[in-house]
Amino acid sequence: MTEPAHQVHWSGSALLAFSRVWVQVTGAVLFLAISIALSPSEFGEFAIAASIYGAFALIVGHGVYEYVMKMHDSLTAPVTGFYLNMACAAATAALAIAISFFLTPLLKTAAVGHLLRLLAPAFFLQGCNTLMESVLMRRGQIGTVAILTMAADTVGLAVAMSFLGLGAGALALVIQRLSREGLLTVAYALSRRWQMRFAFDFHEAKQILRFAQNIIMARGIGAGAAAITDLFIGTALSVADAGLFRLANRLVNLGTDILFQPFRSTLWVRLPPLRDLSTPFARATLEMTEVFGVGLFAIIGGMAVTASAALPLVLGQKWKAAIPVVCALAIGRLISMPNCSAEAVLALRNRERFMVVSSFWGSTLTLAAIIISAPYGIIWCGVAVAVAGLLSQFYMLPVLAQCCDLKIFDFVKLMWRLTANALVMALVVVPWLMLGDRLGLHAWLLLVSAVLVGAIAYALAALRFTPLGYSAYERPLVETFRRAKKAFDRTTPQTE
Repeated sequence: MTEPAHQVHWSGSALLAFSRVWVQVTGAVLFLAISIALSPSEFGEFAIAASIYGAFALIVGHGVYEYVMKMHDSLTAPVTGFYLNMACAAATAALAIAISFFLTPLLKTAAVGHLLRLLAPAFFLQGCNTLMESVLMRRGQIGTVAILTMAADTVGLAVAMSFLGLGAGALALVIQRLSREGLLTVAYALSRRWQMRFAFDFHEAKQILRFAQNIIMARGIGAGAAAITDLFIGTALSVADAGLFRLANRLVNLGTDILFQPFRSTLWVRLPPLRDLSTPFARATLEMTEVFGVGLFAIIGGMAVTASAALPLVLGQKWKAAIPVVCALAIGRLISMPNCSAEAVLALRNRERFMVVSSFWGSTLTLAAIIISAPYGIIWCGVAVAVAGLLSQFYMLPVLAQCCDLKIFDFVKLMWRLTANALVMALVVVPWLMLGDRLGLHAWLLLVSAVLVGAIAYALAALRFTPLGYSAYERPLVETFRRAKKAFDRTTPQTE
């Protein structure tokens, strides 16, 4: 007896969604492990190599994956896509190896170039994986892809932790990447009977390249800017400073991604049916932006006010210099919070071109700010990024407001109310940390108590200034507590 097709589809989709969450979890655990195990210099060396690798990796498979999924009836698309992936992998690997030899005199260390050369085989593995995954997905084997992805990520994490424990340093992360991609290639190859044949279609290859160029361009702007930023900081300052900046940026991204992924999914569910209804569309956009903002200001704002106590305690004293950078980048992320709604709103209003152009100018503005501020130290690089985030609002907010039939002042008022929440939290947490330090409280007790006091202060402020956003988080928590209490009461034996 077999399951109905719709049940298989939904169970596979649920597994796939969970696998995406699992990727974030394993990435966060690995990030925490390498932050503790590596020095800022070693962390910076791998960060630069990984950024360059990530920028080049966008050329391999991206766009081909989506084209094969789109042309689900084409018999030649997978084969043509495979040969294109292999050609792109060979070109990017050769380019990465060539660039690696110029990095040694530029960064005054041979480690970055060595790591980049060792990562070169991963381009070919990635090219195979993206093609095979797209074929499995279009044949409905969603659950298979999800399970194999989770297994590969888990094994990769275990490999990295093992080699970090053996003292391999940044080399452990290269081994992790190669083992993860290699295991995924073998698993995909064994998951079905593949019949490779030479059926390269030049006409279809042109269509794939034409289709892929916009996807690669849209995704490559951010990745390219990150690689250039890391490389410039490593050159103008030091590899250790590049490590400090990348760690601070990664922490802020982790805090943002916790909320942004479900927020983006909710936007794409709620807004499309309202696209032709001006007032409901505007109201829904503001409401969801407030809900997302309440969560983001709590997490990122809390990260900024507790960084001085948390970073040295959790990651070690070696990362103490990253505290002001984390605070500056956190402020910059909060300032640019309205941009998080832009992707869905601009796409639904047919402003995709502006979305790509604004992404390009935002990355250019951030990079220019870092170049100008780098001679004054890594702290000023963080401040410059925050200023760039503020300046980006001058061209983003007017278009966003116009697409929603709102006024700029509507978003400004929302930002003021969210800022009031964060200020109340800061006015409570900062004196609490200072007082606890003077009283000689244990470091962990001080940090946990500061988080607890800050959460209470923020919740009270949110109830006053952003009640809609507060209720969006309060209702599910209360409901979960009630269900847990009922379940506990049912399992607890009654006594007379």
